Amino acid sequence: MIILYRLLSMNFRRTVTALMLLTAAGCAGVSAPKPDSNGSIVPVLSTPKPEHGKTLSWEATMIKFLKEAAIYEANGDLGNAVEYVKIALTIDPSSPTARGELNRLILKRNSEAEKYFNAGKAARTSNDKEATRLFIAALGIRHDYPEALASLRELHIAKEEAVLQARLKKEAAKIHGKASAEDEDIDVANYSLEVAILSFEEGEYMTAIREFEKIKSRYPKDEDITLYLNSSYYNMGISWFSKNDSRKALSWFTKVDKGFERVDDFIKKCRENLRGSTEEIFRNGLKYYKNNNYIDAAEEWKSVLEIDPSHKQAKKYLRQVNKRLKASRNKSR
Repeated sequence: MIILYRLLSMNFRRTVTALMLLTAAGCAGVSAPKPDSNGSIVPVLSTPKPEHGKTLSWEATMIKFLKEAAIYEANGDLGNAVEYVKIALTIDPSSPTARGELNRLILKRNSEAEKYFNAGKAARTSNDKEATRLFIAALGIRHDYPEALASLRELHIAKEEAVLQARLKKEAAKIHGKASAEDEDIDVANYSLEVAILSFEEGEYMTAIREFEKIKSRYPKDEDITLYLNSSYYNMGISWFSKNDSRKALSWFTKVDKGFERVDDFIKKCRENLRGSTEEIFRNGLKYYKNNNYIDAAEEWKSVLEIDPSHKQAKKYLRQVNKRLKASRNKSR
């Protein structure tokens, strides 16, 4: 549940950070997204730049944010649309246009969130997983929806009680010598999930990834596990990006599903930073290959393809080295 609240509160933190940037930078555009102290991402603010050294007016900036809000609304992202209008209204609190847009969007946002919430309530009687998905969808639109938060808490408590009952049943079965292999598998999955979530909350993303990937192999279609994995890969990428290591950052960002948070922007920025290094990395792979160090050679060529997916030579050599690695593994069996 903690990660849920963190994800849902991102919009608020983005708004605050955007306002701080506006104040500090005199409304200058921000060239690339950056992680804040909580690991969240500041959105790319495409505010208009002054021409020929002219000072950018507050009114022009406000209008730009209203246009950004309209784009979010057109894309169905009412949560961010509301946040951008709030920024516009903060720039000019007396603007009747911004005030009218805010009132309209809040009503629209709340109405849309309510649809998902009511659908979630209806689903609770037969499908808790679907109800959870719908409540999260409602909160994705309106992150301060108290009824949806309360319903999610109730579902979470019910789930924890169910897990506890299953464990008690398993312990009783062990005592009577009736524990099955399926019971063992469920217990291992529950343990891995506990370790994974705890590691995620502590910021130990490598451990979290290892455990979540184990669970993912058992339950490949589980949406919650996919969300946790995407978030873990994403946070690892942010960590390396903040250290100016675009290569390692890119290796993690390319594991994230397209469209997740600002991952597409980060991938583009990393590739721009690494554009001039592909041939050097490719040649390093050749050196490893000639020394029969196929694992490191493969890693180098994978990096090349992460930077430039169309690199023909890297594709060719990676296919060759993977064949050799496969043959070596088969031979050792």
